[in-house]
Parts: sequence; C-alpha cells; structure tokens
Amino acid sequence: MAEPAKSVITLTTGGSIASASVDPGKVPTSAPGWVHVSFSSPATLPASSELALTLSASGGSSYEAFPIRKGTGYGFDRTTVFDSGYAQFNDGSGWVGWDQWGGHDERNSDLQFALDVSQ
Repeated sequence: MAEPAKSVITLTTGGSIASASVDPGKVPTSAPGWVHVSFSSPATLPASSELALTLSASGGSSYEAFPIRKGTGYGFDRTTVFDSGYAQFNDGSGWVGWDQWGGHDERNSDLQFALDVSQ
C-alpha cells in the first residue's frame, strides 16, 4: 500500500521564500486544530512586501479549511484587521474568494496562521 502524499505549505512574496512538507498524520482530523511546520532554513521576509501562505495537497488527499470573517461588517474597527488581502482558493480554474456563508467569491475573511520569528 502506498504512503499518502504529503501536503506542502509554501511562503511566498511572488516567488517562493520557503516551503515545508506536512505528513498527513500531522493534520488534525477529529477537531479543528493547528498544523505546525518548520522550514528547513530561516526565511528572510522583505520589508513592506505582500506575503502569501499557500497550502496544497496532491493525489487523493483532501482537507477542509475555514476562514474567519474580518468582522468589519459587525462593527469591528478596520484598523484591527489585515485588510489588504483575503482568503482565496484555486480549484484549477483560477484564484477566487471563499465560497461560504451562502455566497460565492467572498472577500471579507482570512485564514489564520502564525509565524514564529526571530531577529
């Protein structure tokens, strides 16, 4: 029996800065949770650049991710959210906003992620 394909997490600013493979057993499946990865070498992030975190799975792997609404539609001040981007997905026909909350191409949410950084 073949081992399940690993998923890949890539940090980009237009071009790849760093990537890490994720073993399927490290992805929580019984409840929501965090996926922890370490890049093989420290990633240098250019100042004032746009940053994207891309997650991909190959083969028969399938995962669910759910964005969190930014909250500006619920009275949260715009300065309390990262408002320059939004959660997107690509089903093979191009990048679009999330399909959720009864809408298509929603652009009012983000996926959560955290980076441990050192200086």
